[in-house]
Amino acid sequence: MSRAIPISLLVHRCILKNQSGLDRNRNPVYEHTILKQIRIGGTFKSIRGAYGETQFDALTLLIDEQNTVYETVDGEAVERKLPEEKDIIEWQGKEFTVRGITPCYVQDAKPHHWEVTLE
Repeated sequence: MSRAIPISLLVHRCILKNQSGLDRNRNPVYEHTILKQIRIGGTFKSIRGAYGETQFDALTLLIDEQNTVYETVDGEAVERKLPEEKDIIEWQGKEFTVRGITPCYVQDAKPHHWEVTLE
């Protein structure tokens, strides 16, 4: 069995907002889950096109299979629920949309960690 990502590297926490339905005005209603012991890294690049330069910034969220903790807003442990495309991640007061989630395997049948692409 492979070793988990060390807790000393999993220094961030964020809020995962899963859409759980719509209110009477057809606005999305979200269920909040706090993810602790994760890591978020950024990729910042400029793309030159026909109409000038465009900033393309993306973040990558690392969720470890063994060390990541899932909690409710009240601090109670909750069942693991991975982000899905179009869910919202709130981190450092900003909201990012999940654009993709990739399981990463080492040698086992189950994923070692997940890499979530945020924009």
